[in-house]
Amino acid sequence: VAAADAEVVSVISPAAAGAMAANPAKPAPPAAPAVKSVSATTTPSLAAAPDEMAKFLRRVFGPWHGHIGVSAQVLQNPIMNTDFLVEAKMDRKWTNDQVHLETRYEYTSANHDVTLDLLTANGNWRHALTPRYFTVYRPSVEWNQDYVDDGVQANYLLLQQEVGVGVNVWDTDKRKVRVGVSENFFDRWDLSRSGHEGQHVESLFAEADLKLPWRSLLTERAVFYYAIATGKDGWENQIEVTKKFTQSLSLGMRYEVRYNDPDVESQNYSLLRFFVGFDF
Repeated sequence: VAAADAEVVSVISPAAAGAMAANPAKPAPPAAPAVKSVSATTTPSLAAAPDEMAKFLRRVFGPWHGHIGVSAQVLQNPIMNTDFLVEAKMDRKWTNDQVHLETRYEYTSANHDVTLDLLTANGNWRHALTPRYFTVYRPSVEWNQDYVDDGVQANYLLLQQEVGVGVNVWDTDKRKVRVGVSENFFDRWDLSRSGHEGQHVESLFAEADLKLPWRSLLTERAVFYYAIATGKDGWENQIEVTKKFTQSLSLGMRYEVRYNDPDVESQNYSLLRFFVGFDF
């Protein structure tokens, strides 16, 4: 140990030692406090706003799941056409029951002349009797404020109540197919001429809910009406494909057609729409 100390002392000259004694080393200045960076997780971005809103609505509505869809178009070539649709849906499931509520408003004009002013609302209550068989009750209301029949204004309010039974043909997490029979009760009030008519009509229905790749969903409901008392028939169909981009935003395409509701005078139509949806 003594030899090692001697070697260290011999390295430092007397002059250097004197300089070190005259100018002792100054302590290093304290380090500056670390600046906390603001990350994307602490500052909500515009892209995250829909998901945050969806989380808030889920807390408000609890077990109910909702959907809001909007479709709009303004075209001038050379007639100015305005087309607007907004809809809202709510769903809830229990062990043996499922409830679906929906309301929709459509407005169309050409050169500021109204060609469609329609408000609809419907519900669907499906109750499972067994894992294979179920009952269904579907009330719906349609208020057409701009309907013309043979050149005569014939605005109407239509109430339809469907009561039926069905069977689950295919029931898995990704694919559901149902078929059944129903009795339909129609009540129509003529708001322009103060009249009322009511009929009951039999029908067959088929429903499908198919989960597709890439977070897509296909739903369809087709109904064939046949009035046993009069022999008249009619049909309607609605098919929709929805693609989810995030947990709350989606893009959809829907095709609807209705032809000749038997024994009830209502508007026939064929409609294809694209819409943006918000889910919660």
